[in-house]
Amino acid sequence: MDPFARRRLGRSTLELPTLGFGGAPLGDLFTEIGEANALATVEHACDLGLGYFDSAPWYGCGKSEHRLGHVFESSTGFRLPGGNVRSPDVAFVARGRFERDELPEGFSPVVPDLAIEVLSPEDRPRQVLDKIGEYLQAGVRLVWVVDPRKARAAIYRSLTDVREVGAGDALDGEEVVPGFRCVLGEILA
Repeated sequence: MDPFARRRLGRSTLELPTLGFGGAPLGDLFTEIGEANALATVEHACDLGLGYFDSAPWYGCGKSEHRLGHVFESSTGFRLPGGNVRSPDVAFVARGRFERDELPEGFSPVVPDLAIEVLSPEDRPRQVLDKIGEYLQAGVRLVWVVDPRKARAAIYRSLTDVREVGAGDALDGEEVVPGFRCVLGEILA
């Protein structure tokens, strides 16, 4: 059996690798492992090609999730190098990118690794494209623009490296958010 092969989860269309990383030890559930060991463990798991990280808020009162990275919703502002503050609908910042791994007060000077924008009927194409350009120029590694009305998403790595996915296709965090993969239609349902 190939441990990296993907299998469908239950009746959903979500596909996960058969081998995953259990995050309980990252939350010091069994014994304290320390920050340096936790980070080294996650980095080694990524280097080995593991793409699924199982975590839960009960693992060390959220410590396991914190050691994997930070997810923010739209109330978090990120100050871009040009001075503008942007608040994506969802953002992910990988572990270790904040100074002393402490969340900043106020606007974050660290740009996200992944920025997700969900289009609303009021959004204008030119304004959205300008925002995407700002994210990419600031160093955001991956931008997803989700259009719920059309059940599609555009995945940007640059303004010229763009891929569109439909409702039956997967959004994949690739190396930016290792292990995160979901079918667009599942999150729009």
